[in-house]
Amino acid sequence: MSSFACRILSALLLSCGLAAHAQAVVPLAPLPAPAIVSEADCFSMGSYDDWMAGLREKNGFLKSLLIRWRFPEGEFTRYRQSLDCRAITYRSDQYLVHGWLVRPRHRPAGGKQPVIVYNRGGNRGYGALTFAHLFTHVFPLAESGYLVAASQYRGVTTAQDATTSPDQFGGDDIADVTNLLRIVSGLPGADPDSLFMIGQSRGAIMTFRALRETPLPIRAVAIYSGVYDLHDLLAMRPAFEQLFEALIPDYRKQRTVELDLRSVTRWPGQLPPHTGVLMIHGDEDERAPLVSPRKLAAAFERSGHPHRLVVHPGESHFLDGVRPEVQAETLRWFERFRQRPSRQSAASTR
Repeated sequence: MSSFACRILSALLLSCGLAAHAQAVVPLAPLPAPAIVSEADCFSMGSYDDWMAGLREKNGFLKSLLIRWRFPEGEFTRYRQSLDCRAITYRSDQYLVHGWLVRPRHRPAGGKQPVIVYNRGGNRGYGALTFAHLFTHVFPLAESGYLVAASQYRGVTTAQDATTSPDQFGGDDIADVTNLLRIVSGLPGADPDSLFMIGQSRGAIMTFRALRETPLPIRAVAIYSGVYDLHDLLAMRPAFEQLFEALIPDYRKQRTVELDLRSVTRWPGQLPPHTGVLMIHGDEDERAPLVSPRKLAAAFERSGHPHRLVVHPGESHFLDGVRPEVQAETLRWFERFRQRPSRQSAASTR
């Protein structure tokens, strides 16, 4: 199937509302972290046929055929048997934040699992992670042996404006990522010395700010179609000015300060020097400018920061035509840094 066809199909599928948030508590051992206040089984929709029947009723016959093709029964059954998947609610500042926690059911005896915190894109409810996103973006990572946690961020279900917005597009809501890192790194079986992050689109802002501010040692990060510089983004998409005015407190008074705060290209030297940064972008990305990762890669090259920039020809913002390659590149990158001492000269990891 062509890259263009993949983009169209994926857009249809992920816009179909494939959320499968559970309502009942998971009949498994409760998570001990006191900051996790509730948990539920991601697979509580019942059997695969039950899931498909619900989607057919909601989306119609034609879309349900596409959905069945994209999410085959064999993969659903394999994931259900091999993965412990939970919808969680955890405390972050004064908020209760929704998220996901996925890990292999069978863990190595006496061994610990490396951790990935997956930072989604979008804002407020737009781009919130559904069960379908877990299926395509998270389950393959967990199946490879990682404990994967993802935050929906505060404000995902709340109507907002500039005076009431919990979602600040990379402001105080960074705490939702740093708190999740702290929670999952302390779970039984998690390896606190093997922490990684992935940032998708706006998730790049969340990843780099968390990387700069958390005391926890993050070995490596991978960024997909990232937003690295809000000044560049506004030059490409001026309509974002209205979004920033709606989400960022005091935006009009402190515009430059707030834009710079969310733009890693303005402070690359403040990142931990030993953390490897993988950047993956499509050269036909219509939503996040390619000039920004190139700018950051140039800064890393000058400073000797371990990094790699991969540009996929013909790919859009969603990288749908190369998703298996992107996930494989990510796992190779993480494994490379997982095998190294936690503190090592940047030059030796390039």
